[in-house]
Amino acid sequence: MPRFVLRFSTSPGFISWAIRHRTDFYISHVEFQLLKTDGDFKAGSTLGSRFPDGVQWREPHENANQRGVIFATADGIDEAAMWVNSNRIGCKYDLLGICGIAGGIEDWHTKGERFCSEIVLEGFEEGPKNFLANRYFKTWQFTPRDFFCLPGIRILSGPHN
Repeated sequence: MPRFVLRFSTSPGFISWAIRHRTDFYISHVEFQLLKTDGDFKAGSTLGSRFPDGVQWREPHENANQRGVIFATADGIDEAAMWVNSNRIGCKYDLLGICGIAGGIEDWHTKGERFCSEIVLEGFEEGPKNFLANRYFKTWQFTPRDFFCLPGIRILSGPHN
C-alpha cells in the first residue's frame, strides 16, 4: 500500500483565486499527503510548495482552510514524494510562474523555484521516471487542473471539505 496520496484542494486568497479563474476549475492546489505517521511526520502531513514558504513539509493543521479536497494516486507516488523530499525541500515558491499562469503568459518562470503542480509533476518525472504528461511538457506551465486530464491519475475520493 502506498505511503502517500495526491491531495488536491483550494483555499481562500488571491493566488488561489487567480489559478481557479485562469484555469476555469475549482481546484487550485496539489501536494503529496502522508497516509501514516512516519518518523518525524504525522499522518496527514503534506509535502509540497505553497506561498510564501515554498517546498516543505506541513503539519495536518496547516490544511484547515483548504476546501474541495480530492484524493488521487498514480504509479510511483511514493518514489515521487521521496524524490521531492530529498531534492527540493527549501526551494522558494515560484510566484513569477504563478503570475505567468494567471496572466496567460507562456514562459514566466524563475529557475530553481517551484509552485505546487510544478513540484509534483517534477517529482514523478525525476523520482520513478513516471512521465504522467508528455515528457516535453514544460513543468512550469502545468496546473493542478491538468492532472485531472492524465490517464495515469486515479481519483480515490472527493470532493469533500
